[in-house]
Amino acid sequence: MSFAIGRWSTICATPSSIDREETAYMAQKVIREFVDDIDGSEAERTFPFAVDGTHYEIDLSTQNIKEFHEAIAGFVESARKIKASGNSRPARKARTSDSGRSREQTQAVREWARQQGHRVNDRGRIPTAIQQAFDQAHQGLRLADVG
Repeated sequence: MSFAIGRWSTICATPSSIDREETAYMAQKVIREFVDDIDGSEAERTFPFAVDGTHYEIDLSTQNIKEFHEAIAGFVESARKIKASGNSRPARKARTSDSGRSREQTQAVREWARQQGHRVNDRGRIPTAIQQAFDQAHQGLRLADVG
């Protein structure tokens, strides 16, 4: 016989031998309890939510659902609604180029390259050779700024 404690309580019985030729079976009773994950009271429903692209769900009572809504009300009021989709997109970060440079840094590289006689477009990827030349030309300045 086994008993499980938790969200799903189960009482199981196994056959018990009365004698060698006869087997008697005991009754089985399954009890399902919908329990609040916070305080153990009776849960009203499963409450889904997401934070930083990770989706969660929690079973909450009516009171804890109310407390959850009150706790996030200010954030919800200031947030933008998005369409639900099967694919969750990662949180947006500050825009940088593929090289990890900010828009201002990229503009500085373009200006320097033009001063050095290189042809560089106003938009798009900066050629690796120009990026490397810029980094090499300014390497001493960065070390001097640090020291």
